[in-house]
Amino acid sequence: MRTIVLGLVLGFLFLGCVGEAPGTPSAPLAEPTTGGPAAGGGEPPAAPAGLNLEGMGYMELAALGIPVECDVSVTDGETGEVVTSRMYIQGENLRVEPEISTEVCEGPVIITNMDENAMYTGCSGGQGMMPGCPWIEITIEPGAMVERSAPSTSDGEEDADLETIPASSFSCRIGTFGAEKFRPDGHACNLEEMMGGN
Repeated sequence: MRTIVLGLVLGFLFLGCVGEAPGTPSAPLAEPTTGGPAAGGGEPPAAPAGLNLEGMGYMELAALGIPVECDVSVTDGETGEVVTSRMYIQGENLRVEPEISTEVCEGPVIITNMDENAMYTGCSGGQGMMPGCPWIEITIEPGAMVERSAPSTSDGEEDADLETIPASSFSCRIGTFGAEKFRPDGHACNLEEMMGGN
């Protein structure tokens, strides 16, 4: 459990202060991506015919076990600023791409891959977290519960637990991605090894 908490804290420390870069206009989120099956992972599970995702929150979407892609809007209770994130959900695996800039990168990406017992923090567009480390990997103990949260907009503010975000904040559709969406697209440096741990 200590590793998970350390990982979450360090993941957001690496991302730095959250907020839009000055003078950077908000761009609309990209259209849903389509991806083939994961390498060696086969086709993603098929969605039941006629499945309606409207009115489902994070827990219901994750329980489906199928690829789901969502735009999620969270309002900061103090500033009223809205942060929109693209989320990819499949069972316990989650990828969050908040529409924000940080001191470290534009377009941070947070991946929780419970199939590989790992959490990854990186930047979209190939920008590295640090020299030689495009991604930082934090090992998650098998069977551990991971608290998932959506990024806040104010420095020092607590993040919103995904489980508490109202279902009305989710705009979702069936995804066509596979397991590759929950893996970094470049080299990942293991945080424990970097810190001299086991």
